[in-house]
Amino acid sequence: MKKAIISLYLLLLVNLVYAQSIREFTSDTGQYVNELSLFTGAHLESSEISDFQRFLVVYDSLSYEQQLEIIEVSNLMLKRRCRPRPHFIKYQRIMMEFFTEHKTSHGYDEWLEGFTLFLKRNDASLAAIDQLLTLSLGLLNENTLYRSNSIAWRVSTPTFQFHSDEKLTVSFDDVIIACYFDRDFIQIKSATGYIDPLE
Repeated sequence: MKKAIISLYLLLLVNLVYAQSIREFTSDTGQYVNELSLFTGAHLESSEISDFQRFLVVYDSLSYEQQLEIIEVSNLMLKRRCRPRPHFIKYQRIMMEFFTEHKTSHGYDEWLEGFTLFLKRNDASLAAIDQLLTLSLGLLNENTLYRSNSIAWRVSTPTFQFHSDEKLTVSFDDVIIACYFDRDFIQIKSATGYIDPLE
Protein backbone atom coordinates (compact mmCIF):
# COMPACT_ATOMS: atom_id res chain seq x y z
CA MET A 1 0.00 0.00 0.00
CA LYS A 2 2.82 2.35 0.90
CA LYS A 3 4.53 1.64 -2.44
CA ALA A 4 1.32 2.46 -4.31
CA ILE A 5 0.95 5.79 -2.54
CA ILE A 6 4.57 6.71 -3.20
CA SER A 7 4.25 5.67 -6.85
CA LEU A 8 1.09 7.73 -7.26
CA TYR A 9 2.77 10.72 -5.61
CA LEU A 10 5.80 10.45 -7.91
CA LEU A 11 3.56 10.13 -10.96
CA LEU A 12 1.66 13.28 -9.99
CA LEU A 13 4.93 15.08 -9.31
CA VAL A 14 6.32 14.11 -12.73
CA ASN A 15 3.09 15.30 -14.39
CA LEU A 16 3.27 18.57 -12.46
CA VAL A 17 6.90 19.17 -13.44
CA TYR A 18 6.17 18.29 -17.09
CA ALA A 19 3.07 20.50 -17.10
CA GLN A 20 5.11 23.43 -15.85
CA SER A 21 7.79 22.75 -18.46
CA ILE A 22 5.44 23.03 -21.45
CA ARG A 23 6.34 26.27 -23.17
CA GLU A 24 4.46 25.69 -26.40
CA PHE A 25 1.85 23.30 -27.72
CA THR A 26 2.78 21.55 -30.94
CA SER A 27 0.86 22.48 -34.08
CA ASP A 28 0.04 18.78 -34.52
CA THR A 29 -3.71 18.75 -33.84
CA GLY A 30 -3.56 15.08 -32.82
CA GLN A 31 -0.93 15.74 -30.14
CA TYR A 32 -2.67 18.78 -28.64
CA VAL A 33 -5.10 16.73 -26.52
CA ASN A 34 -2.26 14.76 -24.90
CA GLU A 35 -0.18 17.87 -24.29
CA LEU A 36 -3.16 19.77 -22.89
CA SER A 37 -3.99 16.85 -20.58
CA LEU A 38 -0.41 16.80 -19.30
CA PHE A 39 -0.41 20.58 -18.89
CA THR A 40 -3.69 20.50 -17.00
CA GLY A 41 -2.61 17.59 -14.81
CA ALA A 42 -4.23 17.68 -11.38
CA HIS A 43 -4.81 21.44 -11.37
CA LEU A 44 -8.57 21.33 -11.93
CA GLU A 45 -11.20 21.08 -9.23
CA SER A 46 -13.48 18.05 -9.34
CA SER A 47 -16.33 20.21 -10.69
CA GLU A 48 -14.14 21.27 -13.63
CA ILE A 49 -12.94 17.84 -14.74
CA SER A 50 -16.17 16.95 -16.56
CA ASP A 51 -16.05 20.27 -18.46
CA PHE A 52 -12.45 19.56 -19.44
CA GLN A 53 -13.43 16.10 -20.71
CA ARG A 54 -16.35 17.60 -22.67
CA PHE A 55 -14.00 20.18 -24.18
CA LEU A 56 -11.73 17.40 -25.45
CA VAL A 57 -14.74 15.82 -27.20
CA VAL A 58 -15.74 19.20 -28.68
CA TYR A 59 -12.17 19.81 -29.84
CA ASP A 60 -12.13 16.46 -31.66
CA SER A 61 -15.38 17.35 -33.45
CA LEU A 62 -14.10 20.68 -34.82
CA SER A 63 -12.59 21.28 -38.24
CA TYR A 64 -8.83 21.20 -38.70
CA GLU A 65 -8.73 25.00 -39.06
CA GLN A 66 -10.69 25.51 -35.84
CA GLN A 67 -8.38 23.11 -34.01
CA LEU A 68 -5.39 25.12 -35.23
CA GLU A 69 -7.06 28.32 -33.97
CA ILE A 70 -7.47 26.76 -30.52
CA ILE A 71 -3.81 25.71 -30.51
CA GLU A 72 -2.75 29.23 -31.53
CA VAL A 73 -4.79 30.81 -28.73
CA SER A 74 -3.49 28.22 -26.26
CA ASN A 75 0.10 29.09 -27.19
CA LEU A 76 -0.59 32.80 -26.77
CA MET A 77 -2.11 32.04 -23.37
CA LEU A 78 1.00 30.05 -22.42
CA LYS A 79 3.21 32.99 -23.38
CA ARG A 80 1.14 35.12 -21.01
CA ARG A 81 1.64 32.47 -18.29
CA CYS A 82 -2.03 31.55 -18.12
CA ARG A 83 -2.75 28.63 -15.81
CA PRO A 84 -4.99 25.58 -16.27
CA ARG A 85 -7.37 27.21 -13.85
CA PRO A 86 -8.85 29.73 -13.99
CA HIS A 87 -7.70 30.77 -17.48
CA PHE A 88 -7.64 27.64 -19.64
CA ILE A 89 -10.79 26.10 -18.15
CA LYS A 90 -12.70 29.36 -18.75
CA TYR A 91 -11.43 29.48 -22.33
CA GLN A 92 -12.49 25.86 -22.83
CA ARG A 93 -15.95 26.58 -21.40
CA ILE A 94 -16.29 29.52 -23.78
CA MET A 95 -15.43 27.26 -26.71
CA MET A 96 -18.08 24.79 -25.55
CA GLU A 97 -20.68 27.57 -25.31
CA PHE A 98 -19.89 28.70 -28.84
CA PHE A 99 -19.84 25.25 -30.40
CA THR A 100 -22.12 22.96 -28.36
CA GLU A 101 -24.77 25.55 -27.56
CA HIS A 102 -24.75 26.90 -31.15
CA LYS A 103 -23.83 30.44 -30.14
CA THR A 104 -21.35 31.17 -32.92
CA SER A 105 -23.92 33.63 -34.29
CA HIS A 106 -23.02 35.96 -31.40
CA GLY A 107 -19.79 36.67 -33.27
CA TYR A 108 -17.40 33.78 -32.66
CA ASP A 109 -14.95 34.94 -35.34
CA GLU A 110 -15.00 38.47 -33.94
CA TRP A 111 -14.51 37.18 -30.39
CA LEU A 112 -11.61 35.00 -31.49
CA GLU A 113 -9.95 37.86 -33.38
CA GLY A 114 -10.41 40.26 -30.46
CA PHE A 115 -9.12 37.79 -27.87
CA THR A 116 -6.13 36.88 -30.05
CA LEU A 117 -5.25 40.55 -30.59
CA PHE A 118 -5.56 41.18 -26.86
CA LEU A 119 -3.24 38.28 -25.99
CA LYS A 120 -0.62 39.72 -28.36
CA ARG A 121 -0.62 43.08 -26.58
CA ASN A 122 2.25 43.85 -24.22
CA ASP A 123 -0.12 45.04 -21.50
CA ALA A 124 -2.22 41.85 -21.41
CA SER A 125 -1.97 40.95 -17.72
CA LEU A 126 -3.34 37.76 -16.17
CA ALA A 127 -5.96 39.80 -14.32
CA ALA A 128 -7.14 41.44 -17.55
CA ILE A 129 -7.19 38.09 -19.37
CA ASP A 130 -9.28 36.60 -16.57
CA GLN A 131 -11.63 39.62 -16.64
CA LEU A 132 -12.19 39.26 -20.39
CA LEU A 133 -12.75 35.50 -20.12
CA THR A 134 -15.12 35.90 -17.16
CA LEU A 135 -17.28 38.47 -18.96
CA SER A 136 -17.36 36.44 -22.18
CA LEU A 137 -18.30 33.24 -20.36
CA GLY A 138 -20.93 35.02 -18.25
CA LEU A 139 -22.59 36.47 -21.33
CA LEU A 140 -22.56 33.23 -23.30
CA ASN A 141 -23.60 31.03 -20.39
CA GLU A 142 -26.25 33.09 -18.60
CA ASN A 143 -26.49 36.54 -20.25
CA THR A 144 -24.61 38.07 -17.31
CA LEU A 145 -22.70 41.31 -17.76
CA TYR A 146 -21.36 41.48 -14.22
CA ARG A 147 -21.64 39.38 -11.07
CA SER A 148 -20.37 39.81 -7.53
CA ASN A 149 -21.41 38.18 -4.27
CA SER A 150 -24.37 40.51 -3.85
CA ILE A 151 -25.27 41.89 -7.27
CA ALA A 152 -25.77 40.69 -10.84
CA TRP A 153 -26.38 42.60 -14.07
CA ARG A 154 -28.09 40.57 -16.78
CA VAL A 155 -29.36 41.09 -20.29
CA SER A 156 -32.93 39.88 -20.73
CA THR A 157 -32.38 38.18 -24.07
CA PRO A 158 -29.21 36.83 -25.66
CA THR A 159 -29.15 39.37 -28.48
CA PHE A 160 -25.64 40.66 -27.87
CA GLN A 161 -22.90 40.61 -30.49
CA PHE A 162 -19.11 40.46 -30.10
CA HIS A 163 -17.13 42.93 -32.23
CA SER A 164 -13.45 43.34 -32.86
CA ASP A 165 -12.18 46.51 -34.47
CA GLU A 166 -9.18 47.65 -32.49
CA LYS A 167 -10.33 45.81 -29.38
CA LEU A 168 -13.01 43.38 -28.30
CA THR A 169 -16.39 44.92 -27.45
CA VAL A 170 -19.92 43.60 -26.97
CA SER A 171 -22.86 45.48 -28.46
CA PHE A 172 -26.53 45.43 -27.48
CA ASP A 173 -29.53 46.74 -29.35
CA ASP A 174 -32.88 47.47 -27.70
CA VAL A 175 -32.57 45.06 -24.77
CA ILE A 176 -33.69 45.09 -21.17
CA ILE A 177 -30.81 45.12 -18.70
CA ALA A 178 -31.72 44.08 -15.16
CA CYS A 179 -29.78 44.54 -11.95
CA TYR A 180 -30.53 41.95 -9.25
CA PHE A 181 -29.71 42.74 -5.64
CA ASP A 182 -30.95 40.25 -3.04
CA ARG A 183 -34.70 40.13 -3.71
CA ASP A 184 -34.85 43.50 -5.42
CA PHE A 185 -34.16 44.38 -9.02
CA ILE A 186 -34.27 47.31 -11.37
CA GLN A 187 -34.60 47.32 -15.14
CA ILE A 188 -33.25 49.54 -17.86
CA LYS A 189 -35.55 49.18 -20.85
CA SER A 190 -34.66 49.70 -24.50
CA ALA A 191 -30.94 49.78 -23.74
CA THR A 192 -28.65 50.15 -26.75
CA GLY A 193 -24.89 50.46 -26.67
CA TYR A 194 -21.73 48.51 -26.08
CA ILE A 195 -19.42 47.46 -23.30
CA ASP A 196 -15.68 47.07 -23.24
CA PRO A 197 -14.81 43.98 -21.18
CA LEU A 198 -11.65 45.65 -19.90
CA GLU A 199 -13.17 48.89 -18.64
